[in-house]
Amino acid sequence: MLRWEGRALVLDVATIFLSRRKGAIYFALSGEAANGHLPPAAPRVKEAVAAVSFQYRNAADLALVQGSAVCRLVAPGDAQEGLRRGAVLVDEYLTLKRAAQLHHVENNQAEAFRLVSGLSARLKLARDPAFDNERTLVRDLHNTLAMLSGNTGEMLAADGKKSSPLAGVWRETKFSAGERTARYAIFWPNGIIELRGWGGSPTRRASITLTAPLPTGRRGSLPVAKDVQTGFDRTRFEISDRDILTLHAAKRDGVDEALTFVRGSHSEVADPKPALTEPVELDELSGLPRRGGTAAAGTDGVILHLFP
Repeated sequence: MLRWEGRALVLDVATIFLSRRKGAIYFALSGEAANGHLPPAAPRVKEAVAAVSFQYRNAADLALVQGSAVCRLVAPGDAQEGLRRGAVLVDEYLTLKRAAQLHHVENNQAEAFRLVSGLSARLKLARDPAFDNERTLVRDLHNTLAMLSGNTGEMLAADGKKSSPLAGVWRETKFSAGERTARYAIFWPNGIIELRGWGGSPTRRASITLTAPLPTGRRGSLPVAKDVQTGFDRTRFEISDRDILTLHAAKRDGVDEALTFVRGSHSEVADPKPALTEPVELDELSGLPRRGGTAAAGTDGVILHLFP
């Protein structure tokens, strides 16, 4: 629970399990306006910006621990490793929280993609190997939102380069956009091909998992596993200069079949979102709609007093 006591900002934490890898609680500080509506003067490096006092009880023996410290502004290059990492992780959390709201609640895939794309670029600049898993997570979200927002050309491969030209939504040429019986092939950059509409049903779905990521060239063979029940022994592809995809599939009975596709959009295959009939209550932590239930707030445990 966060509250003000005069000019002191007090944080009460009911129960806390800080990481054995030196977990922490991070605060962002902002100065007070000095002259009317003018912005506050920026503090100088090494200048004191806050005084912190804290107290808590150890869970093992209930021993009281308390202390205080003065917080001073440090140059980014001189900051402790934990502080530098914390700034990156807080940026990631806040960005993904807002992107989740845009995606799930506001259905604004373009803005969600813009935010995650910027986050991906910032994580790339943080050359700390501890963020390798975070970079992979954000890259995958970047690619998913690129698909959903129609920015398939911005997808990134594992090495940070542009993804395969196959990635995206493709509609078989003998069908028109919006046609109920249209057949689609959706190529995901992680090596999954999703088939929509095969078998004459617009709701029928199937997927094929490749044995390797999507090829990065405009022609070649798809690495389909031998045990996949597609009826084909091998499948070659070619993307023309006019962006027409041709799949040449060799069936096990020796008959070849050629299917041609044009670029489609995710809006053609997206499941319709139900209309909201009442305001959505969002969870404060995740930014997503609540699933029911609330956490009770307590006042035991760690108490941090922040004095501006």
